Amino acid sequence: MANSIQEILELGGDVFKSEISKQFDKYNLNATGKTLNSIDPIVSGNLLTVQGSDYIQVLQDGRRPTSNNGNGELLAAIKEWIAAKGLSLNPYAVTKKIHKEGTRLYRGDDPRFKKPTDVLSEPSKKTITFIEKESTAFYTLKVTTTFVNVLNKTLV
Repeated sequence: MANSIQEILELGGDVFKSEISKQFDKYNLNATGKTLNSIDPIVSGNLLTVQGSDYIQVLQDGRRPTSNNGNGELLAAIKEWIAAKGLSLNPYAVTKKIHKEGTRLYRGDDPRFKKPTDVLSEPSKKTITFIEKESTAFYTLKVTTTFVNVLNKTLV
């Protein structure tokens, strides 16, 4: 059992990373490993914050069409993704289609999952449940120990 709330939160961060890794495996989302490696749980005081890449929400909701032609970042990411997956796709055509129509997940025509996915929500739920359970046990033990100590002093 954890010795502090901070330790419980750190373990909760580990649960989140483990659960999101399972979701990446479930949906075959881990091409380069950059997004998964960007996830960084940080405990500050009694607060757990999970940081990640700017584009991680795209895994939950998809990427909407671009209002302009973009700044080149998408093309570079698509080239890297195609290479990591070992696909023989035209990165310019893929990028153009995403700019114009959004991703398959955004459009709702990706057969792997329905929108929104549970890529982020499921790990979040499991992390919250873990922290609630561990915190309850931690504080129950603290209150019980304090109560027993008070009784022992009173009865002696």
